[in-house]
Amino acid sequence: MTLSPRHQRGSRLDAALYCLLGVLAAGSALAHGPTRSTLPLYVADGRLEVTIRPDGRSALPIRALRNGHWIFTGSTADLVGRSYTVSLHNRSSERLKVVLGIDGLNVYRKVPLAGSADEDIGSILPPWSQREIPGWQLDSRQAQRFLFSPSEWSEATGETEHAIGTLRVEVYQEARRRWSRDRRDPRPDSEFEGADESSRKLQESESASRESRVQRAPGPPIGTSSGEEVDHRVRYVSFVASTVTPVTAATLNYGSESRFRSPPRPESWLGLELRPTSQGSRVSGVWPNSPAARVGLETGDIIHGIDGRQRPGPQEVFRIWRGKEVGQYLFLKVRRGRIDLSLKAPV
Repeated sequence: MTLSPRHQRGSRLDAALYCLLGVLAAGSALAHGPTRSTLPLYVADGRLEVTIRPDGRSALPIRALRNGHWIFTGSTADLVGRSYTVSLHNRSSERLKVVLGIDGLNVYRKVPLAGSADEDIGSILPPWSQREIPGWQLDSRQAQRFLFSPSEWSEATGETEHAIGTLRVEVYQEARRRWSRDRRDPRPDSEFEGADESSRKLQESESASRESRVQRAPGPPIGTSSGEEVDHRVRYVSFVASTVTPVTAATLNYGSESRFRSPPRPESWLGLELRPTSQGSRVSGVWPNSPAARVGLETGDIIHGIDGRQRPGPQEVFRIWRGKEVGQYLFLKVRRGRIDLSLKAPV
């Protein structure tokens, strides 16, 4: 595979490239890492730490696989019926927007994740701060607790069933704004950010591998349902993301180990999920150890060129790729955040 970034100017590109290299290096180092209780995403000059803590229990033990995928190493049977909280800890000097998806649904509004700063609502974390997300946010004052449940009871049933049993974290950096470690922030303990006025109005209206051979304990597939309502106040704040797509992201499989195993498919299967965009095709999912992963594609990438064709839609990408014979090469033009990449790889 040949990877050649297009040279551009500006400090924003330098920062984005720095984050990209940090994420790639971290992903490689953690490909077969030990069991731990915190999921780290390296960003800016530090990292975001994500922890899932069931009520009355210690944090879930997890292990890194590869390509930003993690897996719960305990027994799902022990979790059913327990409420839980997701903890976000910003250990960097920058303010971050963190989009959290449970079973494929945004924890704000329970709508499918879009993978875009312009569409997804997220939590805004000042530098060196921590946020506790106890459940699905119903409005500016109330939330419903996250509740581990059998998969058929998941809030995603009938919507994003392919993602039941997963937790998705996407991180955005802020454009043109810097914070210092000792700066005090007067905001409340929790807050969220509307991408635009239309999403704000909608929210207001709604308120009236190789897989590292992990041996996990047996248990049924699970997802997340809704528990009791609790007081959890949030409010809108201003945030302008430096990129349309996340600068880093990770997916934790807490509900079924098989979700990160390549299912039996014909050889033409690419292990790639795409969504159409005005620029071409947005990568919404990549299976580990799949042809798409081996080429170097990552979730959030935008494919804006394939074999000389510009702005290809998902069907065109699949048609061209599957039409290749073994030994032929594929030429991709990819936009990753604000960086343009050229990917060349044998099929």
